[in-house]
Amino acid sequence: MTPSLEHLSQLLLVGFNGPAPDESVCRFLESTPPAGIILFRQNIVSQVELRDTLREIQQRCARPGRPPLLVAIDQEGGRVVRLTGDVGFPTFPSAAVMSNSPAAEQMVRDAASRTATGLQALGINMNCAPVLDVVTDPANRVIGDRSYGSDPSVVEELGLAAISATQNMRVAAVAKHFPGHGATAVDSHFDLPVIMLGRSEMDAIHLPPFRSAAHAGVAAIMTAHAHYPKLDPEFPSTLSRRILTGVLRDEWGYEGVIVTDSLTMGAIGRRQPIPDACVTSLAAGADLLLIPASPPLYRQCLDAIARAVEEERIPRDQIEKSLERILRLRSWVG
Repeated sequence: MTPSLEHLSQLLLVGFNGPAPDESVCRFLESTPPAGIILFRQNIVSQVELRDTLREIQQRCARPGRPPLLVAIDQEGGRVVRLTGDVGFPTFPSAAVMSNSPAAEQMVRDAASRTATGLQALGINMNCAPVLDVVTDPANRVIGDRSYGSDPSVVEELGLAAISATQNMRVAAVAKHFPGHGATAVDSHFDLPVIMLGRSEMDAIHLPPFRSAAHAGVAAIMTAHAHYPKLDPEFPSTLSRRILTGVLRDEWGYEGVIVTDSLTMGAIGRRQPIPDACVTSLAAGADLLLIPASPPLYRQCLDAIARAVEEERIPRDQIEKSLERILRLRSWVG
């Protein structure tokens, strides 16, 4: 029996426009509640209004026996924050600035802890941070100062400090962008980076921070929209079973949530229909699909996933395992 759309909708992390969801989004949220929502700067007018909006969304999506929604945000520090000082939220320097401090680890822990405390007070339970990319291309601007640097051991140490401090406050940390977005100058928001590194080079430089985060129990790992032909000749990492299942699950034994970066980004969305990308990513081993778009697209994605499960292009037991991981995470933060 094919899972219902309400069942499958728990594989989605969705967004909305403006400070509150409009009626079409509200109808979607009530009829087919997703795993959670993701917030951007456009959704934030004030902390009070945001807290009230999130409380109302949780109430609309509540189901007996089901934990609260995930509420995610990119609150890295530096130039990538959604909650700013303009609304009275504490902000912190970039990862690069903190890594150059004499007391870098303590500074990272303090920033992550205070950020998580502030997020939790607003009803936000998932921070899409830290960035664990090791920047080896000097022309890389999309990551740049969002990274702790070019030394894998420093990125690993400070990344683990950020994860620990965040999750000690019962906020899920998300290590990104696996298996590494630091060796390219191409911005995956607009096009697909191609990274011509072999496994030995990846093992030496780019994979260690993610491997340590996986072994340390990071709540979620976010995929990079980048193609590594020497790891998978056909698919970029977000769509690659060799990378997501082969490395994260089979080699490293990771049992947390694998979440995609936004499937509307140019690296993916410009190359194939987003519903098709959803199917391929789930078949590759992703659990949670990030689609900050609109209800018509959400429904198209759900229909495509349902057809793929019915036609056994995605095994039902794999869907069930993904739903178990997501519900376990929702219960933990909830």
